[in-house]
Amino acid sequence: MLIKIRDQKELVEYFSIKNEALYGQALPATFDEQLLVKKISKAFSNLLNSYTQAFNKMYARMGSLFMQNMKRVEVIGDESFCKVVHYIHSNPVHHRFVKEMKQWEYSSYKIILSKSPTKLERDYVVKMFGGLDSFVKYHEKPSE
Repeated sequence: MLIKIRDQKELVEYFSIKNEALYGQALPATFDEQLLVKKISKAFSNLLNSYTQAFNKMYARMGSLFMQNMKRVEVIGDESFCKVVHYIHSNPVHHRFVKEMKQWEYSSYKIILSKSPTKLERDYVVKMFGGLDSFVKYHEKPSE
């Protein structure tokens, strides 16, 4: 999963509005960066826990679905961004779940190639690769 975190000003505004709705008071305009990291981590924790509970209920199972220690890596620069996107898209092929990237139904690869509505930042991703043709060409090479 590749996620772009908004800048601090946008995050403070978002969490301030949410905090005010929940607790009747806004957050201060500036607050500790570690508090911001905790709030983001908590949001992802809630997302993954909710998904796990729903999955377990649907399939009458128990236990965790995800590896215990997820890691986060800061992506710096266009080249690094392109490598990470390519890695994500090629991973199902690498692990032999499918023969081609476009066959993996849970990937953004097909969505980026399509013109269907999406919440993904399709234009941003395509621009980072230098256009749709370059995106496709880049994905034809083996993953590093």
